[in-house]
Amino acid sequence: MVEAYSAFQDVWGLFSSELEKTLIDAGITDVFIVGLGIFDVLKQANTIAEDYCVKWSTLDARKRGFKAIIVEDCTKGVAEETTQEAMKECKAEGVEYMTSSEVKKLFGN
Repeated sequence: MVEAYSAFQDVWGLFSSELEKTLIDAGITDVFIVGLGIFDVLKQANTIAEDYCVKWSTLDARKRGFKAIIVEDCTKGVAEETTQEAMKECKAEGVEYMTSSEVKKLFGN
């Protein structure tokens, strides 16, 4: 198991996952990213959250040349302050934000 915030690599950038190759092999150019920060009784995040895993996965997708879209109503951060900062960083890197309704319309649903 590798400690990671990003779906693409570990926190130190030493090891890459197979995700990039899998997406390229499948001809995928756009990635839609979602995630929720859910806390257990010890107040430790135990799932993907916008201000951490969503942010790093999204930024790493952009670095690898993918168009990255965060589905904003399917994403929630751990804390409001860090979530707002993550949104600023992602927008500065060309990340788009869409609602799930907009995504459905995009795909004709």
